[in-house]
Amino acid sequence: MAAAGHFIFELFKIAILSFIYSVLLGILHLIFLTAKGINPVFGKQTFNRLFNIVYASLFVFSFTYYGNHGLGDADNIPLGYGETMQAGDLLPYFCPKGKNQVAVKNYLVRGDKLCATTYYGVMVYNLNTKQLKDFNSDEQYNAYAENHDLPPTGQMLGFEQQYNEYWSGWRFWLLP
Repeated sequence: MAAAGHFIFELFKIAILSFIYSVLLGILHLIFLTAKGINPVFGKQTFNRLFNIVYASLFVFSFTYYGNHGLGDADNIPLGYGETMQAGDLLPYFCPKGKNQVAVKNYLVRGDKLCATTYYGVMVYNLNTKQLKDFNSDEQYNAYAENHDLPPTGQMLGFEQQYNEYWSGWRFWLLP
C-alpha cells in the first residue's frame, strides 16, 4: 500500500514539475523565436504537447538508474558503475555483482570503492572491477584504509542519513 501511495504522489509531483518545465521551455522558445525575428506563437495545443513530452520524459527518468529512489518502503541510492545501495523497511543492504546480498550498517563511497561495516565485519567493494575484500575487524580494516586512502569506520554514515543527503536539495526540487 505504501508503494501505491508513493507512486500516486510521484505522478502528481511529475505533473507539477512538467508544468513548471513546460512554462520555462515555452518562455525560452518564445525568446529564441523573438530574437530570430520570427513572430512567436505559443498556443494551448503547443503547450499541451510540450507538457506531455516533458511528463513522459520525467516519468521514464524516474525508473532509470539515476532517477529511481524507490517506492514506498524500498529505497535506492546510486553508488556509481551501475551499483546501488538499497533498503527495504529501512534495513540497508548491498547486492555485489555475482555475490550474495550483504546487510550493511554504515557505509561510505570513496572514489570507486564502497567501504561498509556489516554485521560480520567490514568490506571494501571496488565498484569498477567488482572485486570484494572482507575484513574480520574494524582494526584490520582501519590499518588497510590508512594505507589506501579510504575512510576509517568512524567516518562511515548510516543509510538514512546518506539517503536524505543524496535525494534532498536540488534532486528533491528538480527531479521526480
